[in-house]
Amino acid sequence: MRVSRLVRLPLRTQGVLHLRARCESPVDDELAERLGRARLGVRLLRWHGARVKGAGGLVKWDNARPMKVLLAYSGSLNSTIAIHWLSRRMGLQVVTYAANLGYGEYFETLGEHALECGAVAAHVEDLRRRFLKRYVLKALQAHARYEAGYMLSAALGRAVLCEELVRVARENGCTKVSHGAGPKANDHLRFQAAISSLDPALELLAPARDWPFRTRADKLAYVREHGLPLPRHPLQWSGFDGNLWGISQHNDELQDLVREPLSGQFQITADPQKAPDRPETIRIAFRKGVPVSLDGKEMPLLPLVTTLNLLGGKHGVGRLDVIEDRVIGFKSREVYEAPAATILYTAHEGIEDIVLGRELREMKARVAQRYGVLLYFGAWFSHLREALDGFVRITQNVVDGTVMMRLHKGSCTVVGRESPQALHDPLLASNEVAAFPDSQPAGSFIPVWSRGLRAEGLRRARRVKEDG
Repeated sequence: MRVSRLVRLPLRTQGVLHLRARCESPVDDELAERLGRARLGVRLLRWHGARVKGAGGLVKWDNARPMKVLLAYSGSLNSTIAIHWLSRRMGLQVVTYAANLGYGEYFETLGEHALECGAVAAHVEDLRRRFLKRYVLKALQAHARYEAGYMLSAALGRAVLCEELVRVARENGCTKVSHGAGPKANDHLRFQAAISSLDPALELLAPARDWPFRTRADKLAYVREHGLPLPRHPLQWSGFDGNLWGISQHNDELQDLVREPLSGQFQITADPQKAPDRPETIRIAFRKGVPVSLDGKEMPLLPLVTTLNLLGGKHGVGRLDVIEDRVIGFKSREVYEAPAATILYTAHEGIEDIVLGRELREMKARVAQRYGVLLYFGAWFSHLREALDGFVRITQNVVDGTVMMRLHKGSCTVVGRESPQALHDPLLASNEVAAFPDSQPAGSFIPVWSRGLRAEGLRRARRVKEDG
């Protein structure tokens, strides 16, 4: 005789509360469905391949082996449908996982929402500190960007999410992992790349690639037909992704390239024209490449980034409206907001300008470009990214100092910087000193360095003479 497991996630409780009950006699599917819709949110654990024996009474299943799938759940329309599709159409037992990466007031209710949709268990976890320390900080120190300046908030978020999905799948005996990303979404590739790298034995299911819905109207019709709850937050309806490092939006309105984004599309930044008229100057200190204080007050990463998002957002800093080349080859217009990321990238680069030499800065710029492409294409868990991290880590040994930043009407400007590791020599750079303290090396070096350019000049003169 099998013991079934009933699962409930109370409001404002992170994790999963398991209620166990011994089942003595069978029940039909209709009663199971009524149990699943109980107000307390209790969900009947359904085993893949198991048959209900008899009718009436409590639940008694045969000993068929359970097949579990762990679904990355955000409360969006796609992920809501995915729960029902995986459980009812594919006969799988759905466990959901949601991560709080620092944006959205609806995280506390995501577990309850997942259970209402048909999940048998729901996990909600706060990953904000891990996200900043193990992922965002590395991207910041590398100055990783994609194309026109996107600071990869969504790509970084998927990396930490996939690592946790693999862990939770193993702990819960799930042999499959799933997501609600559509076939044209970058996330489709990112989930596949990351999970395949972390655990090749896990099977990845992408129901949005296989289901017949082609429009939002098709999806809404399915939701109404099966009595599924609709997403509860307005942003869960749009092509929206948000975390501490930034917010990205992609929707049909933005694809009209001649139209300016609507003011209502921006969530955390003020319109620069309506931002305060008075500029604000802040001081950010770094220690070995890590931001450690704001205006002289020591802060861990989480409160520091949270504060900078508020300060930058107030002054309209961090807006980006770009045309972007998606992973699968088409161009798309994207709108980003990243106040804290913009401030910290600018400040970090301000310190590196005075502590790193020319050749090292040139090489680091090449690394930044490659690092950004790797992240965008979902290759966070690649050997190449780890190797690039090794290079970046060495460069950060001298990134110490303080940067003065001015925030004003959408701009973020370095207005001062100091570092005990600075390579800048005021005497050498001064216009008051006409020559080097010892001019002999300059007299020998400059003609030698210019020899190649002199040869080109002589050749150019010969050609002019011959053509003349």
